[in-house]
Amino acid sequence: MSNQLAYYLAFLIQILVIAILIALMNVIIKKYVNYVTRLLASRKKDTVWTLLRSTKVFSKVPKILTAIFLYLIIPLVATPNINFSHVVVSFTQLISMFYIFILLALTTSYIIDSMHAYSLGVEYLKHKPIKSYFQILKIIIWVITFIFGISILLDKSPMVFLTGLGAISAVTMLVFKDTILGFVASIQVAAYDSVRVGDWITISGKNVDGDVIDVSVNTVKVRNFDNTVVTLPTYELMTASVQNWRGMTESGGRRIKRSILIDIDSIHFCNDALLAELSKLMLLNNDLENKKQEIHSYNLNAKIDKSLPANGRDLTNIGLFRTYIENYLRNNDKIHKNMTFLVRQLQPTEMGLPIEVYVFTNDTKWENYEKIQSDIFDHLLATLPYFQLKAFQLHSYSPKG
Repeated sequence: MSNQLAYYLAFLIQILVIAILIALMNVIIKKYVNYVTRLLASRKKDTVWTLLRSTKVFSKVPKILTAIFLYLIIPLVATPNINFSHVVVSFTQLISMFYIFILLALTTSYIIDSMHAYSLGVEYLKHKPIKSYFQILKIIIWVITFIFGISILLDKSPMVFLTGLGAISAVTMLVFKDTILGFVASIQVAAYDSVRVGDWITISGKNVDGDVIDVSVNTVKVRNFDNTVVTLPTYELMTASVQNWRGMTESGGRRIKRSILIDIDSIHFCNDALLAELSKLMLLNNDLENKKQEIHSYNLNAKIDKSLPANGRDLTNIGLFRTYIENYLRNNDKIHKNMTFLVRQLQPTEMGLPIEVYVFTNDTKWENYEKIQSDIFDHLLATLPYFQLKAFQLHSYSPKG
């Protein structure tokens, strides 16, 4: 054959040999890496190795090494007898370098994913909204890879692209506005520990009332108690009025703040017959006797004319009802005794006189809390007739025709 044909044939054989070497090298390195990683994971029993394997970190090692091998060995096929051989070598090295940068970026991203997965198992970190930090790291990695990749393909210095970023900064700010705001908000959220994954939050006007299931750079996902999922921008956590119920859960007490509206017409002084009936209430008996003796001594010493109950001091059915409520709640083992404990009158309104119960339950679980609260007011409403009191309610009527 002619010399030129021999050169072409030798060039193709060299290319074929390099391709075979790369394929064999990839298979051998892959088997060796898999063997080593399995061995380390089985011996160390460490979740880090397991996470690294599950996120495909080690799967990129053979490809990176073979790409580096190709970059180093491909110049051997260049020959002055074939004009386009140098073009093939340059193009192959260019693609190899670009491929290496992409693989390194992918590997780094997988390592960051492994770090995030590992952090979810750390007790101190698993409730922290740190997912956004890992996402920002991945964005930075890919931005750097993009700049260097374009510089390699265009054979330009990376500084050319970095200096050009200033000209498009306004566009960048516009495109990544939510990401930047979300990143700043996530830093503030983490610094102030204002919201964690698993917290129950309420945001008025946003249809948000449920548990936080994810906090990322751009979005926060909340599963409402009706099982709908609300997604809102992360910066809403800092700009909106967010009610976080974590403090209630951690304190071990959940507040009951509810009133019974008493019909004012049913409020009066207690006569002897009523006092005799109320003395049968075990939760009121001791206090009733003490109060009767205290009031009798006061009126006697002050020489009060008791022909009218309004003179001096006297017992009222509403006052004894408040005392009964206090005793009933103090004997209830579901009420937290070391937190605020109030039974008080509020300002009378056209709807009657509110008697407010302001206490805390020692069970913060929602369904248990509602049951405790309902049981308390079931009992109190049923007890009203014993005190000759009536709850106020609007009665429907039809106009006479």
